[in-house]
Amino acid sequence: YWDQILFNLVENAIKENERPNLKIRIRVRKTDSGWEIVVADNGVGILSKDLPFIFKRFFRGNKHPAADKKGTGLGLSIVKRAVEAHGGTIEARSKPGIETAFTMTIPLLEPSESSSTGSAG
Repeated sequence: YWDQILFNLVENAIKENERPNLKIRIRVRKTDSGWEIVVADNGVGILSKDLPFIFKRFFRGNKHPAADKKGTGLGLSIVKRAVEAHGGTIEARSKPGIETAFTMTIPLLEPSESSSTGSAG
């Protein structure tokens, strides 16, 4: 799942961009409670009025000329479901024309009793 999640976020950054000098940054950081993964770009950004809806199925905002409207509007909703299926969260922030960043937090998995090395029996 993680390769598909990162692929979707990077693909969105590329196809929703109109700048010739697009920069995409991926940062992974271990925290006390898990992992934080940030995918950020310097593209056109997401309008503040669209931010509350970007993870909804079939939503396609940002009516700028570079937007690839061949997409279905499912990518970010799939990303959100996959992250949440692993007990994580995802949020987006954007300053149009400056930066858009998607921040995922993924909890550390506790070892389950079934995966312990010792077994009775």
